[in-house]
Amino acid sequence: MAEWVNGVPVEVWECLQARFPGTLRLADPPKHREVPAESPGHKDRFTCAVSRSLRIEPPSLEGLLVDAMHLLPVLRCLRDEFGYVYLSNLTAVDYPEATDQLPPHIDVVYHLFQLEGGGYLPLHIHASRKGTIIPSIVSEFLAANLQEREVWDMFGVRFEGHPDLRRLLLWEGFEGFPLRKDWHEAYYEEEHKPFRSRFPGGGNPTYAEDRMPRHVETGLAHQAAQTASEERDELVTQANDKLRSLRIVAHHLIPQLYERGKPSAELIA
Repeated sequence: MAEWVNGVPVEVWECLQARFPGTLRLADPPKHREVPAESPGHKDRFTCAVSRSLRIEPPSLEGLLVDAMHLLPVLRCLRDEFGYVYLSNLTAVDYPEATDQLPPHIDVVYHLFQLEGGGYLPLHIHASRKGTIIPSIVSEFLAANLQEREVWDMFGVRFEGHPDLRRLLLWEGFEGFPLRKDWHEAYYEEEHKPFRSRFPGGGNPTYAEDRMPRHVETGLAHQAAQTASEERDELVTQANDKLRSLRIVAHHLIPQLYERGKPSAELIA
């Protein structure tokens, strides 16, 4: 039976350590903590009995933390030598505040599987929230094409070398990246939810849309469109009047200019 460490087969971990020394580490090594004495009726009494006063806490993040510069070589090694040929998912998580002695970052996560079965192997890259560019893996895993576009669209992580890095779910020109935790949506009012204005006096919630009912909003939009149409018609009328005046002036001036410029009979002779 294969042995695992932090969600990674031991043979894979040892091979990668030897192949890429100093470029990757366990995403979250298991922690040990002392287990206080519990009463016999406690639900963890058996765990306490066999742990010899130490309990191994499961990691909050499984897999490997990879240096972005070495992402492609590590992926090629996992695919070609260990059979991790299926990229099932490429996603990201935003950490806007420091956690576990790590600075604020965006955790880009890759989930790899072997076709013959077994658990998945997660890889993590910590990208800066201030515009770090990481390499695209589309050249190695075609399934990453749309997934990298989605991560760019939702989190603002750029993938260098992507063949067509455009927004996927939103339109070009959309401001911000909605899955970042500091993004402010429409009707944003304050940092914490529920917004106090939605629960006046602690009663039933008041929806922001109800402050301007749909029929009022539609009426205002119709009125604005009608006003714009009237202004456009007025401008068109003024332009036509000026054009008509120019035509009248030209009708009288052209014969006069022709008479002035016509050569005399003496010069022709």
